[in-house]
Amino acid sequence: MGFLPGTSELVEGGIEAQTRQAMENLAALLEAAGSSLDRAVKTLAFLADAADFAAFNATYASFFPAQRFPARSAIQTGFMAPGILIEIECIAVRSPAGS
Repeated sequence: MGFLPGTSELVEGGIEAQTRQAMENLAALLEAAGSSLDRAVKTLAFLADAADFAAFNATYASFFPAQRFPARSAIQTGFMAPGILIEIECIAVRSPAGS
């Protein structure tokens, strides 16, 4: 989700800003777990509004240089908390020990 790190405060700026923050948060979590976005094999994006897909997709794609994208599904869904526009789930491979 597009929460500012260490808070329950959503970043302002709409779907692009929330997508960017969600991807930055995801990259930090993967790194802490011994992986990275370039080792992602599958993502699932939950969008509050399907009309935001193009804007979400453009921001999302910018996090995968060389156009190597993991498999992805995207669905429209409702969220319990107001203001949340995007949530991204990810499956990634961990780096081998010592790498």
